[in-house]
Order: sequence, then structure tokens, then C-alpha cells
Amino acid sequence: MLNEMRAFAPARFLGQAPSFFKSSSAVKQHYFIRAAASSRQTSSRTSVMQSSSEHDGVLALVNKQFELYNARDLEKFMDLFTEDVIAQDAITDEILASGKAQLRSRYEKRFSTPVHAELLGRLTLGPVVHDREVIFGLPDNGVAECLATYVVDTSKSPYLIKKVKFVWKPRT
Repeated sequence: MLNEMRAFAPARFLGQAPSFFKSSSAVKQHYFIRAAASSRQTSSRTSVMQSSSEHDGVLALVNKQFELYNARDLEKFMDLFTEDVIAQDAITDEILASGKAQLRSRYEKRFSTPVHAELLGRLTLGPVVHDREVIFGLPDNGVAECLATYVVDTSKSPYLIKKVKFVWKPRT
């Protein structure tokens, strides 16, 4: 159990929080990031853990997606998704977009507003990344809380996002 716990540590013990953080230092203190592979203890369980390069690639892809979302760069943003990407409501299982063309249409509308996201936290396991975000700049000065789950296709290079699930709650 202790070996497994050492694979994660608060950001304050591993150096600076990622550059995309804009939130309070309290949030940064509680944001957990994966420790470098060199800090892992060798055990029978580490052999089944995701490789460091795969983990780094998955995180780099989702970080890039987050940065391009905030830059509202539609072309580069769309390059990060598979042709058959699925976007889905995580509560109702409703398909929000099926395929890159439908996803593009949704983000064309979204990027026409001064939208930007603030990352509150992130969890990763294998090719899955869960982001806790607050979205600002929505129509009518709207703000929403969002839990986004990204599933990354790691079967070929470059890695691409193949599925996104959202839980969305407007702030009132």
C-alpha cells in the first residue's frame, strides 16, 4: 500500500504546480500529480503500472487540449481528436457529438464566445484523465462547473483523444 501511495504526491512536494493553474494556492496544494518514475519503489505491482512515457504522453495530450481550448484555436484543438471521437453526457449517456465533424460544430459555437477554463484538479489512470474545471465566458456571462473525462487512444502514435464524457453544472 505504501508503495502505491508513493506514486502520487501533493504538488508542493514535487515542485511547482503545472503552468496552466490559475487558481488559489490552496487548490494547488491539494492538486495531486504523478511522481516521476525514478521515485517509484520497485515491486511486483510496478510491472503492471503504465509506462512513464505513456503516462507522460497521455498527460501532454490532455494538457495541450486544455491550452488550445483556452486559446480557442479550433484547428489545432481538433487535431487532437480521432476521426470517430465520441462526446457524451456522463449522466444521461446522451451522445453530444459523434465524429470529428459534429464535435467541430459544437466547438465552433463555443469558441465564438470568450470562453476559458480553469483547472481545479486532475486524476489519471492509464489512458483516462479526469479534469475538474470551471468554465467562464459562456453566453450571457455564464459560468459552469465541469467534470471532463478524456479517454486517449494509446495504440498508435500520435496519441489522440477518442472519447470525452462531461458532467456539466451551471453556476447560479
